[in-house]
Amino acid sequence: LCLIMLNDFSRALETYQRARGHCEQNGMHMLVAQADYNIAYLYYLRGEYSRAIEMLRATREVCKEYGDQYHAALCDLDQSEMYLELGLSAEAAELAGAAYASFQRLGMGYEAAKALTNTAIACSQQGKSFRALELFAQAKAKFVQEKNQVWPSLLDLYQALVLYEEGRMFEARRLCLAALEFFRNSTLPAKAVLCHLLLARLALRSGDIAGAERELSNALAKLAGLEAPILSYQAHFLKGQVLEAGEKLKVAFESYQEARRFLETLRSGLRGEELKIAFMKNKVEVYERLFELTLRRGEGMEQAEEAFGYVEQSKSRSLMELILRRAPPTP
Repeated sequence: LCLIMLNDFSRALETYQRARGHCEQNGMHMLVAQADYNIAYLYYLRGEYSRAIEMLRATREVCKEYGDQYHAALCDLDQSEMYLELGLSAEAAELAGAAYASFQRLGMGYEAAKALTNTAIACSQQGKSFRALELFAQAKAKFVQEKNQVWPSLLDLYQALVLYEEGRMFEARRLCLAALEFFRNSTLPAKAVLCHLLLARLALRSGDIAGAERELSNALAKLAGLEAPILSYQAHFLKGQVLEAGEKLKVAFESYQEARRFLETLRSGLRGEELKIAFMKNKVEVYERLFELTLRRGEGMEQAEEAFGYVEQSKSRSLMELILRRAPPTP
């Protein structure tokens, strides 16, 4: 675990395998399964989804064989997490539901609330907004009961995002401000950035350009001390949209270019909740805006060639995403 925190995945894997070998030699079958569970999660952190999911499936069966209901349920929970990131929402909902039922039987409130959250996210991905909001509210109540301080505010943000997509601006803003109140002074500055970005989007949709610029300024100020390229991408892309709405096309183009540079530093797409619930899942949209603004500058050969270049970059990005995701087959 320490090696994972140090991003030394090779040594972490080697250490897990040594521990697994020792347990196997001494007939400690449940500890072998737990080692396999941890190795699977390591592959997930490395972005090797197919391998992680294959290991979780095998580990789940071993855990069931030896009566380890807790780790079997954790396999369901983690696999649902991976399916959410891969956009396999139906499969994610099924596994999260199974995990929730298991954790409820075991009397494990925190884990049950996380499983309920994954089910809610799967519903939101499927466009079942009303059901998603219901499940988020239930999960929040469970986290409050568990006296968890972070998750209730995070769920406020999740609900605000769903409400934003539904066009329920007042409710979305109220919940987003509540989440920001907690994350502003917390040790999770990236969550505060997400709050400011959503507030900026709410302001932009309402035609409040000045308000959107103010929230973007807050987001970019917090990003200055973070290594968060995907959030920087979203912030600069949104800044471009705000500037474009104000007819400041030259500086909007520059912001889109900055967003493109951050996007191209990423090995693959979004991660974590930014992938599951982010309001910007179309990662080629920045190329579309650059293409549009380039053509608006004129109709000469130079502009045409530049615009064609953005089309090619968009295709390359889409192809890279497909290759790197290596989505697993449906079980």
